[in-house]
Amino acid sequence: MKVGCGFDYYWRQSFLWTFTAHTQITGIISKNLRVAVVGQGVIGFSSALAIKQNFPSAKITLFSDRKFDETCSFGPAGLFRLDNVADRYQASFEWFAELEKKYSPEETGVKLVSGHFQSDNKALLDIQA
Repeated sequence: MKVGCGFDYYWRQSFLWTFTAHTQITGIISKNLRVAVVGQGVIGFSSALAIKQNFPSAKITLFSDRKFDETCSFGPAGLFRLDNVADRYQASFEWFAELEKKYSPEETGVKLVSGHFQSDNKALLDIQA
């Protein structure tokens, strides 16, 4: 069964805030933190990277049931546009743009592509110009 791809910046931030708050309260985080991430697509890779950035000593293992070019992150599944230019969309775009600069599309599934926008709402198009 194929599941649609997408990325929610607030989910990632919420996860990290919850995880950080929990570990500060219980004192669980140590130099021996080991994390398993299931899935090596855009979500799995970027989640693993976010954890590593917040917990540099963590040992992270990515698991996948298929080669990267067989995942839904490979190709156009990650296309998104900013109809509603809210902070979370801008932050997500900046996150993906940084991934695209630092890592190859073959590793992350993130690639900036050219194209055009079509909309019934001219005001939304003007915002993105």
